[in-house]
Amino acid sequence: MGQSSRDDRALYIYRWRIGGGGEFLRWEIATGQETLLEKYVPESFIWVSLNERWLIRAVKQNVEIRPTSGGDWKSLVSRSLREWDHEASITPDGKWLLYYDADSSGKRPLFRVATAGGAPERLGDFPTNTTSDMEISPDGTKIVAAAADDATGYELWSLENFVPPAPKR
Repeated sequence: MGQSSRDDRALYIYRWRIGGGGEFLRWEIATGQETLLEKYVPESFIWVSLNERWLIRAVKQNVEIRPTSGGDWKSLVSRSLREWDHEASITPDGKWLLYYDADSSGKRPLFRVATAGGAPERLGDFPTNTTSDMEISPDGTKIVAAAADDATGYELWSLENFVPPAPKR
């Protein structure tokens, strides 16, 4: 799995090691220069935010972030669902992590939590109960969710108007 940089000059990739382990790297296409961003942690998945300011790490049921430039990981939320694979995304302004979880009725609500920390806010129901990849549009107004299920097939959703309105003054 790889992800292009915004300027298409680099790729963010995993390099797996025979026998286990590996690294998450930024690889400069023109020069071949590699920058180690993080060593692989068992039962984790790492990806970079679209604005490339944050690394997002899912470890079991927890999601953590840290700046791509380095520093300590900060835990933001713990989910009841165990699987992670781009099922969370940071808004283009870098202020919110959006993700979905499962509730007691089996539905998957969409939540957001501030990257600065705090309590999650429920935004509404996610359109599918299958594992989905989720990306936020560059202008932050839409979420594209792709879901695949052996029983129902492939679904592609565009979610709009999911951010609560600003409080009135």
